[in-house]
Amino acid sequence: MTVAKILFNNRSAKVYALLSALVVLWLGGFFKDEGKIIRVYEAPAVIETVYEKAYLVRLDDGRKARVMRDIEAKLAERVLLKITRYDTQQEKAVVVAKLAPDDTEE
Repeated sequence: MTVAKILFNNRSAKVYALLSALVVLWLGGFFKDEGKIIRVYEAPAVIETVYEKAYLVRLDDGRKARVMRDIEAKLAERVLLKITRYDTQQEKAVVVAKLAPDDTEE
């Protein structure tokens, strides 16, 4: 019996082939392109929660975002985010720098 006959006639081989094809299709979804960049802008934010590898930040307009810890910052510290908006209306944020504390808030 040849290898081709074993692969085409064996039911378990067909199941394994189908499962591996589904896994490849599922993993391919993680590497999709977000689309064309519409706008890149900067916005100030305050760190609300510090996680092991990320920060939860609150932007001045009330939105919240989880960003990777590219720089070291403390809880309640103001940071500057670089936000990229794509044509799918999806946004991605990155911490760019720390900001000086606001003296106007009392």
